[in-house]
Amino acid sequence: MRNGFWLIFALIATTIIWGPMACNKKTDVTEDSDKSGADGDSDSDGDADNKCDAHASCFGDDDADGCWQCAKESTCKKEHDACQADEQCAKYAPCAETCRMENPKAVNFIDCRMDCKKEYPDGIELFEALEYCLACDACTDACDALSISVCEVYEPDSESESEKEDTEEDIDWAEMVDIYSQAPDDPPEGWLYTEGNTVKLSNGDGDLTNDDPVHLHGVSVIDVSNVFNNNFEAQVDEAQSWGANIIRLPVYPEDEPQDDQPSDGGWTKDNAQNHFEKYLSPIVEYVTNTKGMYAIIDWHYIQNVIPDSDLDTLTKAFWADMAPRYSDNPRVLYEVFNEPIKIDVFESPRWTFWQPIAQNYVDIIREHAPNNLVLVGGPTWSQTIGGCNNTPILSHNIMYVGHIYSFHIEQADGNSPILDQFADCGGTFPVILTEWGLGSWNGGMDPDIGDVITGAIRDNNFHFTAWAFHHKWGPPMLTDMGTYERNEYGEYVYNFLAEYKEE
Repeated sequence: MRNGFWLIFALIATTIIWGPMACNKKTDVTEDSDKSGADGDSDSDGDADNKCDAHASCFGDDDADGCWQCAKESTCKKEHDACQADEQCAKYAPCAETCRMENPKAVNFIDCRMDCKKEYPDGIELFEALEYCLACDACTDACDALSISVCEVYEPDSESESEKEDTEEDIDWAEMVDIYSQAPDDPPEGWLYTEGNTVKLSNGDGDLTNDDPVHLHGVSVIDVSNVFNNNFEAQVDEAQSWGANIIRLPVYPEDEPQDDQPSDGGWTKDNAQNHFEKYLSPIVEYVTNTKGMYAIIDWHYIQNVIPDSDLDTLTKAFWADMAPRYSDNPRVLYEVFNEPIKIDVFESPRWTFWQPIAQNYVDIIREHAPNNLVLVGGPTWSQTIGGCNNTPILSHNIMYVGHIYSFHIEQADGNSPILDQFADCGGTFPVILTEWGLGSWNGGMDPDIGDVITGAIRDNNFHFTAWAFHHKWGPPMLTDMGTYERNEYGEYVYNFLAEYKEE
């Protein structure tokens, strides 16, 4: 999370618009309509009286044809009628359909759908069941499919018998949880390793009960090319003086904007060696060897992740290049992907869809770096990681990553369902909040909200790096990068790190 956060939707590269989901009637769009925009598919006669309701939807209309007609007459009738009978779903359906018709760009479509979700939250589950049936079962022709296959992205909670028979290999996930929550065999001396939800430091004597637990706590700086050009040694020294024992180092791809601008020092396959020598290597050397701290190398994308896309290919290339560079440095940790969004048309990103993608990245890292701790976030900006207890990454020495900010707590009226996800995962595996932050990008914070987050960190023994150790990238901890004067949020982080400071 950083400045320019609102642009993340605009970076979605794939159009995810339904085909002719609306009935073939002319839409009456007026200034008084709940939403305004483009018409749906219209009849050739253009009869303005031949229209659906003010929402520009034919859902539930007796004369509906096309997709909604199929919904009423096919095996999806049960789901259609259930949605129509439910007050919230009956309102969500036309709202969602209007989004499709009035927002030809995917970014606007998803934003619109999220507004529908907020307005009619209790109708989502029934509509998802209906939409899945339409797209993937009975009405694929009448309703078309998505350019990103709905049937791959949105998985029902249970597989059909035929799907199970087609599975090449049945994985006993309960056994996988048991195996990979245990410590690896004979972790080498001086290396961190995971055992259950604890991180420990191997002393090399072969008796893991003699190894001490380690808590990782620190801050996240901004893009390494920016840090390098702004006296990185002083930044690291200051963070260590606060009590940090770990620094997170974001590596931005060239096509990932920084502060709404292109990343001038971003990583590409062509400049990989130059980027490493000029920016990353000097900083990692100083953090790990000179200061004796730990360093997280964070592949800092904030994007949807689609298998075999250019982004997916570039991420694999990054780790194939980066993993061997620090395979012999026990103080370097790898964070595979900063914030996968994974928002599909259902606004229901699922860990089970992300897991095999992340597994591919971890497998590449493990080919070159068998011992480094690897950090794996989850969908929805690394907020959805509860599935780690059911379908974990198949590797030892994995920490799961969570991101949370004060506005998440505020939007939930003081509750913390995101923190519940982290705690659920953290009951079995180590969790590290590589980003958490308080207040706005312009300063100011609510300490009570901060206490909810830091209380969860204490109660669950989460590891953490607070964002952002900077005076502009937000939420910022500092008011000046020369004097390192702290603002209210920076003072809060400073005092919190003091609890972990080693004398």
